[in-house]
Amino acid sequence: FLSYHSITELPYIYLSVALLAGTIISLYTRYAVKLPLRGFILSSYAFIISTVIVFWYLITFFNPGWVHYAFYIWSAIVVVVAVSQFWTLASGSFTPREARRLFGILTAGGTLGGIAGGLSAKWAVYFLIETGQLLWLIAALFAGACGVVWLATREHRKFQASANDGDRPSRGAEAEDSGGIFGLIRESRYLQIIACLIFISVI
Repeated sequence: FLSYHSITELPYIYLSVALLAGTIISLYTRYAVKLPLRGFILSSYAFIISTVIVFWYLITFFNPGWVHYAFYIWSAIVVVVAVSQFWTLASGSFTPREARRLFGILTAGGTLGGIAGGLSAKWAVYFLIETGQLLWLIAALFAGACGVVWLATREHRKFQASANDGDRPSRGAEAEDSGGIFGLIRESRYLQIIACLIFISVI
């Protein structure tokens, strides 16, 4: 973004991200709980991959100024949606006891993934490809994520069928019954504190 725009334009992009991301995430949380989780995630990833291809085409052949704004805002929204979908899938796949044991490991994996992604992008640009071609890496990673989601939900269904435990609803069902993620936050002081910490740290 700063290769083509002045640093004084950054406040406008930050404000745009906040306004648009807030609107889109509120719509997402309202309607996502009504849809089958696996199909919704796979459809979202397919949409993300298609928009990556569109951005690559626009940046490679035209590179208009507005596309830098659009890509910056798009990337911020995609990060929020993808992370929220991951934790929705995880919360519906594990019991609270399993979650307490495993979610710390999953969070550490996310941190390592961020480090590996940054280093990989740096090395890829330095040794192999131009910056614009990194968009194909994004598409490839989301394609791989589609496969992981498909396998994870298939294995989870097999486990549920073998356990034959229909008495305890999953966390995903609880979230739907309580009004989605906002319902969970309203009912949990712990989640409210986490949300405040995230809000402060982002500012």
